[in-house]
Amino acid sequence: MSNKHQYQLLTAKASIELLSKNVSKIFTYQELQIELNIFMNSYIKDANSKNNRPNKSIMGFINYLKDNKKNPRTLEGIKQQQRISKKSYKDYIPNYILLREQGLSYQKIADYSKKHFKQKVSKDTIRNSLNKLGVD
Repeated sequence: MSNKHQYQLLTAKASIELLSKNVSKIFTYQELQIELNIFMNSYIKDANSKNNRPNKSIMGFINYLKDNKKNPRTLEGIKQQQRISKKSYKDYIPNYILLREQGLSYQKIADYSKKHFKQKVSKDTIRNSLNKLGVD
């Protein structure tokens, strides 16, 4: 076996061990999906149908390991990013109702939302949302 093949074999094994280790830390279906998406994104770089190289499947595992060394995307980091996710304008609809009941126009509610809630929303979106709830 050549040095190149030996290197690829060892790197692919290390990649599989890393994937196994990451999967063993998972407790929910959503976490499993996240980890497998990370793996597949790295794997697809070389292991696609247009790549005719005989070692394309091994190179896919090597990419996964390289990507994790360059940019370690831990499951905890991804969970934290999801928890920090921005609020939607829908989270502020009760506030919009109160402002509308105070007599503010839809444009003023949109401006208020941008200034105080840091949520950019159009006056039409506010109007449509409030009309669905029966607020005039």
